[in-house]
Amino acid sequence: MLHPNELLGKKFAVAGNPNDAHGIILAKNTAARRYGVRTGETIWEAREKCPDLLFVPPSYDSYVCFSKMVYEIYKSYTDKVQCFGIDECWLDISETVPIDKAKTFADNLRNEIKNKIGLTISVGASFTKSFAKLGSDMKKPNGTTLIDTHNYREKIYNMPANNLLYVGPHTDKALSELNIHTIGELAYADENLLRQRFGINGIKLRNMALGEDDDPVTEREFSEAIKSVGHGTTVKNHLKTFNQAKQIIFMLSEMVGSRLRRYGMTAKLVHLYCQNDLLISSGKQMPLSLTTSSGAEIARKAYEILEVIWSPKQNPLRSITVSTGNLSNVADDRQISIFENDIQKQEKLENVMDGLRTRFGKNSINRAILMDSVYAKDDYVDKSIDDDYLPFKR
Repeated sequence: MLHPNELLGKKFAVAGNPNDAHGIILAKNTAARRYGVRTGETIWEAREKCPDLLFVPPSYDSYVCFSKMVYEIYKSYTDKVQCFGIDECWLDISETVPIDKAKTFADNLRNEIKNKIGLTISVGASFTKSFAKLGSDMKKPNGTTLIDTHNYREKIYNMPANNLLYVGPHTDKALSELNIHTIGELAYADENLLRQRFGINGIKLRNMALGEDDDPVTEREFSEAIKSVGHGTTVKNHLKTFNQAKQIIFMLSEMVGSRLRRYGMTAKLVHLYCQNDLLISSGKQMPLSLTTSSGAEIARKAYEILEVIWSPKQNPLRSITVSTGNLSNVADDRQISIFENDIQKQEKLENVMDGLRTRFGKNSINRAILMDSVYAKDDYVDKSIDDDYLPFKR
């Protein structure tokens, strides 16, 4: 939409600095997808698949603007619109449009958005939310897929299980270990086996595959509100000691703290997510004693979590993500006090550090913990303090 003539017919992806090989692909067009380029993979991985791939920078403001326009068209048809991220929505039209007319409705909706806004969209029409989401991914970037009570087995049961909503890489791997590879195999899997391996979530996944999940479309307004702030990285050399892991955690926590301060927000919750060299993931969240935007305080809490979920005796770590939640505005979360607490002093210090890094570069000042760290080099962290792509992942 922003560069129609320059990019017409080209293979391109939305990403950050193309010179940063460890940057992440945020989106790609159909031509790039044909070469196997995937959202979420690194720039160097995408270049290996498609050497002449073009890169365009993200424009969040434009992304929000177009998403809002599409959302308003949805709302003109029904009040039951549930946002799923910033660029996807479920619409419940069951009270006004019979299922046999759903494809016609979806085609008309696509044409209206194309004519009024200039965007193409893909639509899935079905009797459950999970099947509708699955259908919306089947004919990208411009098509309608109807999955109804008569054809859903024929259409989707031979598809890989990871095409189903909420079946991510970790769950998919666990399903494969149970010899469950397709959506159909998941639908007919032993209920007790799934419950034993996944708990109640295993039963929910089976119900989704059977088309028996009854999760309703609940009205959820389009919102730009930031729900979490996080940073993650995959390191070149695996982390084998607590000290190595803590250095990465501290760098990530400082980036998170810097962004919180930029947004004028504080956090009350810290989440640490780790993945080892066997691609097995673990994570845990803990509350902070006081709401803060201090990277040092976030790191201290993340250290506590690290000691709970990982030991150097276990497999080394290949990636770590630090994120914060339960956010609030600074003006709303401060209790009136005539004394300044240690955390507020730490935040003031880090504000000064923000200013120095903005003026003289991000490596102009560093903590002692990072002084002798090989992980403090630029090429070990995917994103710098100035890179902010989180809104595209909401």
